[in-house]
Amino acid sequence: MPKFVQVEHSKCLFLSNDFSITSNQKPSKYLELAFNRYSKYISSLTGLSIKVHQNLPPSKNTLTIDCSSSNSDEDNYPTLGEDESYILNITETGSYLSGPTLTGVIRGLSTFVQLIEKDTSSHKNYIPC
Repeated sequence: MPKFVQVEHSKCLFLSNDFSITSNQKPSKYLELAFNRYSKYISSLTGLSIKVHQNLPPSKNTLTIDCSSSNSDEDNYPTLGEDESYILNITETGSYLSGPTLTGVIRGLSTFVQLIEKDTSSHKNYIPC
C-alpha cells in the first residue's frame, strides 16, 4: 500500500481565469481535439474557463505545446513501438510541453492535469514547480 507523504512546495505556477493552452504550430485535427478535451477537463477540475490559442506568446499563465510530429494528421491511435515520450517543464513563469508524437503530447497533457492542486485555504489552483 502506498505510504502518504506530505510535501511542501515553495514555488508553484498559479492557474487563474486567463489561463490558456497554446500551440507553437497549427495543430492537426487530432491535436486540436486533444486540446479541446483537456481544456474542458481542466475547466471541470478548476472551475476556470480555459482557452485554446495558436501561436500565443508564452506567458506566465499559459501551457505552450510543441508537437514535432511531421505526420500528426495521421496520428490517431498509438502504434506498437511508437515514441510516447514528452518533456513537461513547469516553472513560476509558465509551462511548456513538447513531444515527438501526438501520443507523447497527450501523455504529457495527462500528467499536467494530474499535477493540478487546489490550496485549501485560498482555493487557488496551482501546480507545484
